[in-house]
Amino acid sequence: MSERPEALSEQTQPAPAAQGGVSQLWLILPFSIVAISVGAALARLFPHFRWESLPVVAAVLATALFALLLNRRLLRAGAAQDMEPIAEGLRELLDSAGPAVVALDLSGKLIYCNPATERVLGYRAAELLERWGTVELLAPGEAERLVAEMQKLCRVERPPEATRAGLMAATMQCVRMLPPSTVPSFEAKVRRKDGVQIAVILHISALRDAAGELTGMVAVAVDQSDNINREQAQRESQERYRDLFEHSTEMIATLSPSGQFLYANPAWKRCFGVDQAALLDLRSFEELFSEGVRDEVAALFRRALDGEMVDRIPLRHHTLDGRLLELELSLSRRQKTGVPLAVRCLMRDVTQQKQRENRLALQLAVSQIVGENASGESAGMRILEALCISQGWDVAIE
Repeated sequence: MSERPEALSEQTQPAPAAQGGVSQLWLILPFSIVAISVGAALARLFPHFRWESLPVVAAVLATALFALLLNRRLLRAGAAQDMEPIAEGLRELLDSAGPAVVALDLSGKLIYCNPATERVLGYRAAELLERWGTVELLAPGEAERLVAEMQKLCRVERPPEATRAGLMAATMQCVRMLPPSTVPSFEAKVRRKDGVQIAVILHISALRDAAGELTGMVAVAVDQSDNINREQAQRESQERYRDLFEHSTEMIATLSPSGQFLYANPAWKRCFGVDQAALLDLRSFEELFSEGVRDEVAALFRRALDGEMVDRIPLRHHTLDGRLLELELSLSRRQKTGVPLAVRCLMRDVTQQKQRENRLALQLAVSQIVGENASGESAGMRILEALCISQGWDVAIE
């Protein structure tokens, strides 16, 4: 770790714990006089008061008062010594902090930076101290924008000079106007030594001494590049899933506990001829199906809402134009702490698959019938029977 410019130089001058204690011995004399006066007053109030006890009373009171003064002096000396580990602990805390911390004096000169500043900006502390005032740490245009935002916050209408000194003076003016408890935050972009720009959250606050006088400014920069990369990755992941759902041939939907559509992908329209807006307007999921299968669909939905996994249940739906759709329905409940939030719905149109399977089964049956050398009339009846079974017909006439 290179040497870093420090904000405040240590000027701790430890004094002896009892420094000044001997010089206060002269206070015993006035305390004794006060004690004797108190004793005289007591003698007037109490006639039986013994005068020979006055020296003892004076000595006790004087000793007590002197001990009190000495104790206060010792406490002050001890407090000064106790501040040393506190100051060292604060410095260690700043040095180990994750955000970058820099401190500037009233002229804008760098007086402190922690190790995180080196990591974020890519500069060594000694290099920052040497090149401060010439190196551009903010992305182009960021300094002017930040000063304008601070002036807007502090209600300063006079635009600053476009020079580096003018921008710093305007910044210090705004910092001076900030209330002690106000720490404004801004989104900004800083430029590393290698030229790469990274996004940070910049917190600005005033640097004050023990008397509360403004001595400079503290800037804390929190690196947001990891958060931005994480958010971008999350958005890309969401876009991939959305693209997958939108172009899936399977019908995907989210249903409310009451059975209404909350989400439906475009595959529903391709299968049922109903757009998403019309689906969302339906009062119940089973209204989408033909009357002959609605009761079965409603019963399956209630089973899923009760927590049962409904997996690939076959359904037959008759469209308005007379077509028969072979469907497979899967339902599952989404819950939180035992309370149902929604029902996941996945439905497949397996009509072509069923038709292909039926054709293969019909071909196999016909081949077997022909291979048995049955009579023409018997073979014809058996073929019609196989055809009815494969197509789901009730009657076939030769």
